[in-house]
Amino acid sequence: MDIELEVHTHNDFGMATANAIVGVEAGADYVSNASSLDIYPHKAVVGGKIFSHESGIHVDGVIKNPSNYEAFSPE
Repeated sequence: MDIELEVHTHNDFGMATANAIVGVEAGADYVSNASSLDIYPHKAVVGGKIFSHESGIHVDGVIKNPSNYEAFSPE
């Protein structure tokens, strides 16, 4: 399936990163709906549970240094 998707963001009010993330999420939702595929909850960047950790070693690593398993802050 070929789906063209384009995102154009601005740094309005100093929110360039937030605009880009919302654009990626909207694109992922669009592709999911258009293709009838579900987005895996722990999928990087767009999954609904990307900041949840269950494994002991992951939890330990996040507590010691969040950047070990989180490429960007959940805020």
